[in-house]
Amino acid sequence: MLGENGAGKSTLVKILTGVYQKSSGKIYINDEEVEIRSPHDAMLLGISVIHQELSIASHLNVAQNVFLGRLPSTGGPLGELLGWVDWPKVYADSKKLLKDLGIDLDVHTLAGNISTSQAQMVEIVRALSLDNRIIFMDEPTSSISLADQEELFRQIRQLKEKGVSIVYISTAWKKS
Repeated sequence: MLGENGAGKSTLVKILTGVYQKSSGKIYINDEEVEIRSPHDAMLLGISVIHQELSIASHLNVAQNVFLGRLPSTGGPLGELLGWVDWPKVYADSKKLLKDLGIDLDVHTLAGNISTSQAQMVEIVRALSLDNRIIFMDEPTSSISLADQEELFRQIRQLKEKGVSIVYISTAWKKS
């Protein structure tokens, strides 16, 4: 999605991710009309957004960031109530998701010690861990090096091969 500042790109993404309500029009996913009234609705439909300002918690490790805000519990309903976290599942699932995308990153690494490009990849893995099929990327290359941009585009191609739709949002287009 390409457009100048103020063209409505962010507003459209906020509508499609349930932050804003549409005033008119219809939204279709796989030829089916859907209503997106909240971010939770968008999540249930497999839609996520990776904002230009990354939401990585630098004091947590990679695996904890992948499952940020939704750590799996152990011990059934009582464990969920008491907040017992299934740490082996957190680490195993994070490791598998990273491996599936060809990302060589230790899940125990403190997020504050990874590069911006790696943080972007952790955000992508977080979105995929929710089994999202549509990912909006808002200016994903704005603060990463050329080498990291090439890595990001490689990851985007891999996601495409896995059937994930990527909507790349930019104010400028540079052919590379």
